[in-house]
Formats: sequence, structure tokens, C-alpha cells
Amino acid sequence: MNIIFIIKKFKDDVHSWIKDDWSSSPVRCVLEILAWAMSVGANIMFMLTVPHVPFLAYLALTVTSSAIFAWALWTRGSLGGLANYGFIVTVDTIALIKLILQ
Repeated sequence: MNIIFIIKKFKDDVHSWIKDDWSSSPVRCVLEILAWAMSVGANIMFMLTVPHVPFLAYLALTVTSSAIFAWALWTRGSLGGLANYGFIVTVDTIALIKLILQ
């Protein structure tokens, strides 16, 4: 197969998938994009600030983006994804509370 054909097919598939996602729930689509941006931002912040990570900001972003992802996965009926992000929200919320109470 031609690499250009593969790239074009991938691009078309992704575009179609985003269109379908938007059609099914514009609010969920926007919130998932926001959560993705928050997650990427939190991880870039972590990478750039090690070993002096601003954990309050990092955990706040992580908990918020994971909660949005958990909600989105719940509305999609995705048990595995919901369980994963639900766990992350729980663990990171405990860490955030411990950090605040320190």
C-alpha cells in the first residue's frame, strides 16, 4: 500500500470520527477537547518543572481533566475507561487533599 494513501485514509477516518462525535453530543465533544488540553498542559508543566513541580496546580488540572473524561466515558457507556479515570480522580483527589492539608 502507498504511504500517501494510508495517511489520507487515516485523516479521512479521523475527520469522520470527529464529525460523528460532534453530531452525537457537541457539549461532550467540546469538554473532551478541553480535558485533553488540560491533561497535556498538566503533563508539559510537570515535565518542565521537575524536580520542583507545582503539585497544587498539577493535581488540580489532573483531577479536573480526569473527571471530565470520566463523565464523557460514562455518557458513552464505556465501563473500562470510566473505571480507569474514576480511579485516577480518586487517587489524585486524595493526593490533592493531603497536599492542601500539609
